[in-house]
Amino acid sequence: GSTNGILTISALPAPTALPATFITLSNFVANWTAVTSATNYLVDVGTTNNFTAYLGGFSNFVAGNTTLCTVTGVSLASTYYYRVRAQNADMTSTNSGTMAVTIYNVPALGVTTLSNVLAHTANLGGSVTATNGYAVTERGIYWATNSGSVLTTGTKYYESGTFGATEFSFLVTNLPAGRTNYFLAYAVNAAGSNFTGESSFLTRPDAPAILPPTNITANALYANWQSAESSTNYLLDVASTNDFAEYLAGYSNRAAGLALTCAVTGLQTRVVYYYRVRSENAMGVSTDSTVMTVSKGAIRLLPAGLSYGSVYGGANPAAQV
Repeated sequence: GSTNGILTISALPAPTALPATFITLSNFVANWTAVTSATNYLVDVGTTNNFTAYLGGFSNFVAGNTTLCTVTGVSLASTYYYRVRAQNADMTSTNSGTMAVTIYNVPALGVTTLSNVLAHTANLGGSVTATNGYAVTERGIYWATNSGSVLTTGTKYYESGTFGATEFSFLVTNLPAGRTNYFLAYAVNAAGSNFTGESSFLTRPDAPAILPPTNITANALYANWQSAESSTNYLLDVASTNDFAEYLAGYSNRAAGLALTCAVTGLQTRVVYYYRVRSENAMGVSTDSTVMTVSKGAIRLLPAGLSYGSVYGGANPAAQV
């Protein structure tokens, strides 16, 4: 307008930048308020908040006479900044304020977790340390017996739902006893999937298979058992009661090392004895083996130089007196 013959031109106000909407993995919509008499808007999208670097194609981008603009070509886990200028045939406004928008990433994961390892079961898990903007919709683990192929050949345990940044764990069954196993954890959100690296663990050994005694002589015998995978020690119990309430002196949890036999001495004649064995490795001790019963007729005072050899289940009739 004019006053007293002087032409006054009012400055074109800057629009107000509004928060971004419809944020996806590859684009977002920048928004701003309308400015009266504006016929076009110019949009800058920077990769720095001082606009020293721009997202490709979005320096002075011509948006037209609208209050929104779809910004494409963004990357995951990146923050962008946008500002807007109003324009008409006569002038361009100053910049609006700056609005930041973050393109969120896949979930962040902590280390894998391992607990309650037995011969055939273990609790395997992991943790989501940050959801990175999107709720976790699936989380789980893969395990396998071969390194390097856990994702392609492994068994998957998982759960679906809506989860935050928390720990998770699964009871895994049917593990091979006394073997090294491999596993990893993963989580999924709208941005995609993230996986930990492989972790390994050794399961406890199975209980050894018990075998009959051998070399039964006066007041002594050899207890025997079969080997168990990965066992580094065997533990022997010998008792005069089948509930092992009364152990033979020196034979409660007696360590036999890697041997598959152990001399048992100090026996009494005409007494029933029982023995059982456990295997042990770096992860712990197995359950008890089945119990071997040595009948009271098998332990008998013999004439000097006479042995039952490997006869089991009662005294050698030819040696009875």
